[in-house]
Amino acid sequence: MKSRFFIKKCDDWWIGWLIDIPGVNAQERTRDELIKSLIIWSTGYDKS
Repeated sequence: MKSRFFIKKCDDWWIGWLIDIPGVNAQERTRDELIKSLIIWSTGYDKS
């Protein structure tokens, strides 16, 4: 399954969320760490 992310920089933090899975969001100090966190959430999500 493909996942779509929304990512933006807010002050010193990067914030983002999964567009297709409501309620899944993250914030990290770097863009790379944010993307890793969102990928972990998207691959570990179980729709059942």
